[in-house]
Amino acid sequence: MKKFSILMLMLTCITGLFAQPCSKLFISEYVEGSSNNKALEIYNPTSAPINLSGYRLVQYNNGSDTVRYTIGLTGTINAYDVYVIVNSQGNATIKANADSITTNGLMGFNGDDVIALLSPANDTLDRIGVIGVATKIAIGDTLAENHTFVRLASVQEGTTDWTVGTTQWTKFPQDVFSYLGSHTNSCASFTDTLVTFSQASASVNEEAGTYNVNLQINAPSAASTFGVDVELVGGTGTAADIDNYTTQTVTFLPTVGLQTVTLTITDDALVEGAETLIFKLRNATGGVMIGADSTFTLTINASDAVAAPYTIAQITGIDTAGRPDSLGVAVKITGTVLGINLRATGLEFFIHDGTDGIGVFSPSSTFGYTVAEGDSVHVEGDVAFYNGLTQLQFLDTVYKIGTGVVPTAVVVQDLGEDTEAELVRLNNVHLVDASQWVFTNPAGFNTNITDGNGTWALRIDEQTNIFTSQMAVPTGNFDVIGIGSQFDNTSPYTSSYQILPRSTTDIILHSGVQEVDNNFARIYPNPNSGNFTVVLAEQGVETEVRVLSLTGAVVFSTKGTDMIKVNTVDLSSGLYIVEAANANKISRSKIQVQ
Repeated sequence: MKKFSILMLMLTCITGLFAQPCSKLFISEYVEGSSNNKALEIYNPTSAPINLSGYRLVQYNNGSDTVRYTIGLTGTINAYDVYVIVNSQGNATIKANADSITTNGLMGFNGDDVIALLSPANDTLDRIGVIGVATKIAIGDTLAENHTFVRLASVQEGTTDWTVGTTQWTKFPQDVFSYLGSHTNSCASFTDTLVTFSQASASVNEEAGTYNVNLQINAPSAASTFGVDVELVGGTGTAADIDNYTTQTVTFLPTVGLQTVTLTITDDALVEGAETLIFKLRNATGGVMIGADSTFTLTINASDAVAAPYTIAQITGIDTAGRPDSLGVAVKITGTVLGINLRATGLEFFIHDGTDGIGVFSPSSTFGYTVAEGDSVHVEGDVAFYNGLTQLQFLDTVYKIGTGVVPTAVVVQDLGEDTEAELVRLNNVHLVDASQWVFTNPAGFNTNITDGNGTWALRIDEQTNIFTSQMAVPTGNFDVIGIGSQFDNTSPYTSSYQILPRSTTDIILHSGVQEVDNNFARIYPNPNSGNFTVVLAEQGVETEVRVLSLTGAVVFSTKGTDMIKVNTVDLSSGLYIVEAANANKISRSKIQVQ
């Protein structure tokens, strides 16, 4: 619901005399990247969706005063949202943000081509550069060539006067894409009251009983009551999968900003795959408007498997010869996946069920399962043994049944039988011989590490990004997180223990980088929905911002030099760590995503 001051009301009365800010589309980002990494972003500064039919972008090429290329726009831009057009030959990162991917020659601009945005009435709403001038376009004191430019948040409308337009942008180096796909703008400060789902998607097991879908209002009223319907509109499942669901009306009383719809999950006897249910907000009342994020998808996981009769601890005991005492027994177990698939073909990974961990191995078949850390999986196979390591082989099946909890790495002083298939951490270690850190063997390599008391094998598997990125040799002391393993082919199998880091983030360097307080990187808002801004104290210094789970897994990474926007709205609710690091300093802060 729009809040009008007396001044705003007066301005409304004279709309015929002056163009109103926050009323027309304009260009909010210009990306002139390497090769074909080209993108243009258009922003809707109004409080209502805009149909793009009739709008178009045009290009005046190399100083010409006639249009060479035209792109007709299609679709809709939601209120305070953006529309991104990308060159079809751009890389995967830039195309991931695209609303439109095109081969049109307009998207081959290279810094001396004027770009203009035209309305259906043929009015020029915005323009980058001066028509008919055959020189490189400069934005401020920086050429548009090989740069990314983002419109200042204070700019509320486009302009055809380049002496004004050239002052309205923040400049970034070539191939900075982290701002593409959203735009911060002061027009949204005068926002309507919007109701949205708190998250876009979630998954749940069939036996979960219930699941709460949260709705939120961005600006609850102190006096008004709002309402909205939550309607099931599609998906592979049906209303029968959620207790014959019918449309629910949600009421927000004055000052209430969060409400919940409880879904009852039908736990039937059918053996079936995962099913999706798509919900949409409809019929808003009381003056509230439906926001852009008005769709929610619930996935009901395929969890009809026969309950596993064994815990992992029951099958990982060893006999006096150091072999599994359940060797050859056919078992069914469930557990949470640790790490990645260590085979290019087939399967080789670890799972943990809270009682113990175990390896899973299949030489060729994947059974249709793609390994992802955190998955809860059901595995059927025989207890086997390979170079001291207990694992399941001769598999009958592997499939995902939901999402589990990855255990926190436990700090240990030594590796042994009790650390096999466990997520552990060794602190203050260093390489015994840095020359062992080589990438010449396509099957990966081992290098010895020590803390001065014990020595162990650090196994760098060829499937990890440590190997594929050829991570620089760690110098000095560092900490390492990884999965305990063993490679000993001689009874009683009590030596050659290993630690297998899962990714580069598991090797935590003690590089002399200064640990500073959180004033180095201030985060707002916190808590948030996964969409937040990191404000850096050291302006102009390139800084990497990473979002990590509490287990150390990187879920988002970007770079910037001052205000860095982070958009991770697909994260599950919970605590995360935000790490900001440049060549001199590092800061870590906790954030709450909800």
